[in-house]
Amino acid sequence: MTTPVLTSQPCALVESLQRTTNPSAGNEAFVETCTLRFRPGTDVREGDRAVDTTTGYIYLVDTVSRPLPFAQRVDVRCSATRLSTGDNSDS
Repeated sequence: MTTPVLTSQPCALVESLQRTTNPSAGNEAFVETCTLRFRPGTDVREGDRAVDTTTGYIYLVDTVSRPLPFAQRVDVRCSATRLSTGDNSDS
């Protein structure tokens, strides 16, 4: 069982999908990236999970970029991986 450390933390989620091609192999792939942006000073760490309360999607924090100490009003940025689709179809 997982115990939440922080709840109801506002977060901006940016998802992007890019198509890549390999002309020599004749194939293409899609690469999805997820970025989470938390308010300055939010204590988020690698391995933490974030739940989108609107969709139910669960994201695993892969990396955390913290601003330098003198830049206190900069968001905490995280790259993340979506673990579930929110509809229990991938459980």
